[in-house]
Amino acid sequence: MKFLHTADWHLGRTLGGRDLLSDQRHTLEHLVEIAREQRVDAVVIAGDVYDRIQPSEEAINLFSDVLTQLRKACQVLCIGGNHDSAGRIGFASELLAQGGVFMVGNELGAPKSIDIACIDRPTDRVRFHMMPYATPEEVRSALKDVSIRTHSEAITARVALCELAKNAPNVLVAHLFAQGCRSSDSERDISVGGIAEVDAAAFSQFTYTALGHLHEPHNVRGSHEAQSPARYSGSICRYSFSEEKHEKGVTIVTIDGSGAVTTTQLPLRQTVGMRTICGELEEIVAAANLETPEARAGDLVRVELLDTAPTGPAHARVRALYPNMLEFSYRSPTAAVGGGRITEAQLRSESPFEHFSTFFAASSGHLSELEKSNALAVARECLQIATKEDIN
Repeated sequence: MKFLHTADWHLGRTLGGRDLLSDQRHTLEHLVEIAREQRVDAVVIAGDVYDRIQPSEEAINLFSDVLTQLRKACQVLCIGGNHDSAGRIGFASELLAQGGVFMVGNELGAPKSIDIACIDRPTDRVRFHMMPYATPEEVRSALKDVSIRTHSEAITARVALCELAKNAPNVLVAHLFAQGCRSSDSERDISVGGIAEVDAAAFSQFTYTALGHLHEPHNVRGSHEAQSPARYSGSICRYSFSEEKHEKGVTIVTIDGSGAVTTTQLPLRQTVGMRTICGELEEIVAAANLETPEARAGDLVRVELLDTAPTGPAHARVRALYPNMLEFSYRSPTAAVGGGRITEAQLRSESPFEHFSTFFAASSGHLSELEKSNALAVARECLQIATKEDIN
């Protein structure tokens, strides 16, 4: 069997005030093309269809359009993620299943098992175990097991309830944070500390595990050296500047007659690129003028200025050059902000005003001597009021 593994569409997402729905539509049109060209038997969506629990009408309509196009080529299986509403994902699931679209959102305990036949070989089947996102508290209540406290314990308990096929490959579809994997800034934290991480040993009995939640496409550590590979396909678009180096795509999974798994990552078209530009204002302006307007407009841009102080109408100048600038900030070079950590002995031996003076001397190079003197005088007066002590 051959199927397309995707996840984390986040339909309706915005970034820096930019509505990404048209970008998502463009990318999903390419995803549909890939499904057709690859002649896949199924498309598997591993959660986070929408970006919020109450998606906009436009986001819902886009999902409806894409499902309609995908179903013309193959069957579709989808679970809810932590951004989705379980009830909305599971709406009319029995009716949709009759048409070959399997939406699983409400199952908080045992995963729902769905047998999918190959299009060209109906006798060859794969059993998909659909496990939508659920909190440990929801699983503990659903299974009436008071010992469940962490995500790993919840996943392990749910996996134990899977009705595994004996004469066909078993594929787990889940939305979670696997232990040892890489996250980005745009993923919503599903718990606190390591309590959210799931031990990859929970996937060992499956031929393949199709995961959602983390936005960078990658294999779960150690799983591809074993006989039970687990993988994140990644999000379909870049949703934060921490993802600017990600190559967004989908994973084509092939399971042969012996149960051996091969995966191929295919890139998805993006409407725009993404990059961070860092430097002093005049350097940035000079470099921008070496590019064509089309090149500058082709990326979503984050600008970090290294100037030690605001330089005139810097924001307006950079915005005029980069129309898709979404983030703008000043970031002083490390060397200009002090010499690093101080020792405990220094902390105890020097007064607050001495600490301030050291910091101020390292970061006030852009000020005149008169401005420095005035600033120090104000700081001394403020500290005297705050500490009620005379400062020499």
